[in-house]
Amino acid sequence: MEFTIKIGDKVRVGDKIGEIIRLDLRGSSTIIKVAFQEGPAKDFVYPPTKIEKILSPIEQIQNNKFDPPILFDLHYEANRLSLAYAYDHLLSLSFTRTNLEPYQVEAVYKTLNSYKNRILLADDVGLGKR
Repeated sequence: MEFTIKIGDKVRVGDKIGEIIRLDLRGSSTIIKVAFQEGPAKDFVYPPTKIEKILSPIEQIQNNKFDPPILFDLHYEANRLSLAYAYDHLLSLSFTRTNLEPYQVEAVYKTLNSYKNRILLADDVGLGKR
């Protein structure tokens, strides 16, 4: 094999991510059994199946493989905001009995990112307006 993999490694097969649970060498090929979070484990023959090892953070550093800075910034900001909204009683939705629906979030996102911010908010009768 051109790359070194072992049982327990995380791998990407197509668009799915799984963990190697068995390796069987068969001549010039290897039968790799991969367990996915959803569905049963599957056997793949390498080669020809493209199996990509997902490096751990320490392996990425050792191999000098770093994500673009914008991804770090986005991840940092997402964590900061999730913590702020979880623990700040004035900003938090976690202390309300609000159930956000995907269509509501999408509408707010489109409204906030629109060129002109003219907004009309409306809801159904009896939703507890004060």
